[in-house]
Amino acid sequence: MSVKSWGSGRPDYYKTSISSRPQVVENQTKWQLHNSYTIGAQGSAIGTFYTVPDGYSLSFGGGYITADNSCINKLRLIAANESLIGDFRYDVRGDMSVSSLTGQVLAENTALIAYLWNNDTITSIFSLILTGVLEKQ
Repeated sequence: MSVKSWGSGRPDYYKTSISSRPQVVENQTKWQLHNSYTIGAQGSAIGTFYTVPDGYSLSFGGGYITADNSCINKLRLIAANESLIGDFRYDVRGDMSVSSLTGQVLAENTALIAYLWNNDTITSIFSLILTGVLEKQ
């Protein structure tokens, strides 16, 4: 018994696609913030370090936190309206990855507050980098 061929090549439902990264459109601007902190042994730093400007909303994308010494430290990010953005524990470097499903959108005039804890027995230098997209309303 022989089977008659229907054709050759790729199936009819196969379509090529080009993968791409998310694009920033005309009413959006890439946002990045970098702050450094020197925190004493068993100390903490608390500060409002960014406020979303008038007429914009901030889609928080994630970031990185680093310390110059090995110890399990902690970072907590809170919006001024008391919503928790993230609570992270890390050793030397922590990655804060936020997807579009879990991301936070901060409204205009909302302050972003960072709480950093140095759990080490020596003074450490911390570097905090946050990224996101500012969108004009």
